[in-house]
Amino acid sequence: MPFRVGRRRPQATLGSAAGPSRGAMASRRDGRLPGWAAPLLGWVAVLGLVAFVAIIVGRPGREAGTAGATGSPGPTSLPIAFGTAIDHDSGEASELTNHFRAGEPFAYSVHLPGPVGQSTIYVEVLRATTEGLDQVQAPQAQQTLPDRAVIAYLVTTDGLIQAFGAGDFVLRVYLDPTTDPLAVGSFTVVASPASTPT
Repeated sequence: MPFRVGRRRPQATLGSAAGPSRGAMASRRDGRLPGWAAPLLGWVAVLGLVAFVAIIVGRPGREAGTAGATGSPGPTSLPIAFGTAIDHDSGEASELTNHFRAGEPFAYSVHLPGPVGQSTIYVEVLRATTEGLDQVQAPQAQQTLPDRAVIAYLVTTDGLIQAFGAGDFVLRVYLDPTTDPLAVGSFTVVASPASTPT
């Protein structure tokens, strides 16, 4: 949800069109500010601080720079929760686990501090190997609800096995695939189904 705070050029509108008054010039010569200047400078400082906070808070997952989609997770990446269901009330992953077997549902969710702010996110999948991480799915566009503070999906483990095989994986979610991930999590897929009691 990248919010952008634009910069405006300061307007030289203090005083009349013909220039500042004689009293204002005199007060500048003796080093004192005119009576109206102190409150104005206070408001300018407050607005500058608010703009700075809006830039930092309004861009989750982007503060750390522009590492590529296969780069390391940023220090501000949120955790991804994995489970076998989606909670009807919260909309988040439930029955939490990061170990999945054939035949089971596969759910994941990311809880954000505020609404997503856009309808498209990007999901990348990497296989963890002894040499590092191998990309098995480049960041792929997925639709989400921009006014919700939760990103969540429910698929099947069988679909994951068919697409990627079994193994250990890292999932990364991006608002923009050219920046650091918004959220990162790891999970394991096992091809054999869960045993059922006899």
